[in-house]
Amino acid sequence: MKKVNKHYRRHKTCKGFPGLPDGLAAQLDEIVRNAPPGQKAGPYNPKELNEARNLARRLKAQLQKMQDAQATLEYEKEGANSCIH
Repeated sequence: MKKVNKHYRRHKTCKGFPGLPDGLAAQLDEIVRNAPPGQKAGPYNPKELNEARNLARRLKAQLQKMQDAQATLEYEKEGANSCIH
């Protein structure tokens, strides 16, 4: 989405962005034209992009903690099994 915003700032249109269909590009251009004056940086609101990036970062850290905890449990389980045998 950041790349779409960058393309829009350079060309003042989303048309021609690689992988973006012309119909969707026209819709995004219309969104920017109808946006309030302070939000004309591109079709995607930079504040929303930042919030989404922060959420992804938090979720990634939470997932890593869960994976580490699971690995610890598996290690402890293997250790307990080796003591029994």
